[in-house]
Amino acid sequence: MRILIVYGSRRDGTRGLAVLIAAALAERGLQTRVRLAGPLIELDEVDAVIVAGALYLGRWHRDAVRFVRHHARMLRRLPLWLVSSDTVEEISVGGHHQVRQVARLAASVGARGQVTFGGHARLDPHGPLAGAMVGALAGNDRDPAAVRHWAATVAAELAPNPV
Repeated sequence: MRILIVYGSRRDGTRGLAVLIAAALAERGLQTRVRLAGPLIELDEVDAVIVAGALYLGRWHRDAVRFVRHHARMLRRLPLWLVSSDTVEEISVGGHHQVRQVARLAASVGARGQVTFGGHARLDPHGPLAGAMVGALAGNDRDPAAVRHWAATVAAELAPNPV
């Protein structure tokens, strides 16, 4: 089973989430590949897709949105999950926070699920608004155990008898 994990992120925090998901799936015997979201990614050689996008003021990263819209026809045929990364600690526990924009995208392509994990806010933000936000939220709110648990449920759904 070949899983493609694509991500959209300004500051690489969501790349870290994508890598963590890939490692957790690989531990269960699934082949994974992590790529930056873009329109030129081929989906012919994959069996499932996970799209991860950073959240900025409640909006999913534009590259993640564009990837889903550009590949919508093919994504409707594949097992698909959408993952959000946010720096708000309350949503990092359990991953049940629903983001309206992502929920609409998920419905439009028949995604099997949507989940939100805590993110990683860097201490060197760009701009005054980002600086004010990061001042209160800086740090790593991601719970690796929760990410691994979620990845295990995905692996079980894709390969009922994983290694």
